[in-house]
Amino acid sequence: MHGDNEFQKIETDVLPIRLTCCGVDDHVPEVERSIQTIKNESQALSHAMPYRCIPQLMVRQMITQGNAFLNTFRSGEMVAPGLPSRNIIENLPHVDYNDLKFEFGEYVQLHVTERNGRANTMASRTVGAVVLNPQNVTGRYNFMSLETGLKIHGRVTAHIPITNDVIERVELLGTTQEQPNRLSRTLFFE
Repeated sequence: MHGDNEFQKIETDVLPIRLTCCGVDDHVPEVERSIQTIKNESQALSHAMPYRCIPQLMVRQMITQGNAFLNTFRSGEMVAPGLPSRNIIENLPHVDYNDLKFEFGEYVQLHVTERNGRANTMASRTVGAVVLNPQNVTGRYNFMSLETGLKIHGRVTAHIPITNDVIERVELLGTTQEQPNRLSRTLFFE
């Protein structure tokens, strides 16, 4: 295990795992490489979307999805042959690729049950939403409501092309949260 000097206190607690602490102002190459990989995953998602200003919820879910997908799919650094770390650590089955139906940032209409507390009214039972990340990569997704900007759940009733109104609404949600405009459509990491 690699870490900074703050982890020195737990060196005996994590045995038999060997703890390697770096010096002051040093960097751990394995950690730096991991951070860069997660940045690359989120930059690819960010660049594929038409939104210039992304709300905080979308940014958080974008990072979460990138990290989850890195642990979900097989790589050269597998602990056990044929098993990605997701299967071992979270005790979850292999991913069924048929469950991955939507891309991050797509626009859908969601059926929301008992909206406003009543089911038998003339009020709309669907809400416009932006697709966020899959929940545990099992076919269920998280969504961001275009009305409130909050994370919601529901059943997709229609997959609709992204219109200028959707882009403007997402960018307005981001602007009200004082998120930066992305002229190059890439994320800004601090």
